[in-house]
Amino acid sequence: MINHILQRLAEVERRLSNIVFIGTIMDADYDNALVKVEAGALETGWLHWMTARASHDVDYWAPEIGEQVLLLCPDGEPELGVVLPALYQNPFPATDNRPTVRRTRFADGADLSYDREAHALKIMLPEGATTALISQGGIAIVGMYMSRDISGRQKTSPIIPVPCRRTAIFTTAIHTVPLKQGQRPQQREHRNEWGQQDHGADFERSRASSPKHHRYSDDPCR
Repeated sequence: MINHILQRLAEVERRLSNIVFIGTIMDADYDNALVKVEAGALETGWLHWMTARASHDVDYWAPEIGEQVLLLCPDGEPELGVVLPALYQNPFPATDNRPTVRRTRFADGADLSYDREAHALKIMLPEGATTALISQGGIAIVGMYMSRDISGRQKTSPIIPVPCRRTAIFTTAIHTVPLKQGQRPQQREHRNEWGQQDHGADFERSRASSPKHHRYSDDPCR
């Protein structure tokens, strides 16, 4: 009887000690969204990692080999475990130290952040990066275009959408930038794919109603 109780207690102790591990990803099968974890002397089999959503809406962000994670084992059984990414470590510290900031930094140098206190969204892409925005229903941009003049003072100009059959050009008031001798200020244009809206009459109405200090290309669809 006593031996049986001691065996049961030992089993309970083993299971309790195996409920949570801190480990690192030792192998990955990205085709099947599985990883193996090493935690001290323990090496798991293939396990699923946890994600934000996995139903009608699906989120994907895979942990990588060497990443520090939590291994959660129901009933203290590692073969039933799931992997919870991730824990900061010395080679990969936190990307910020402010509680009002959400920030993601990628290995190639891309950096995305939002500061709710400053109401500021910042997206920085590395040299050579590309951006694709596909919206068959149209795109609406509302706001002010910010630039700096020669003295460094910040200037703002309203963004005005110019309707076009294939392309929308968002033009702004001409702003002063450092120029070489003899060089004239140039208008900056921002092009984005924008549905199949007719160009002619709509463009002329936009042109006629716009402030005189805004200049438009004769053919915004060129």
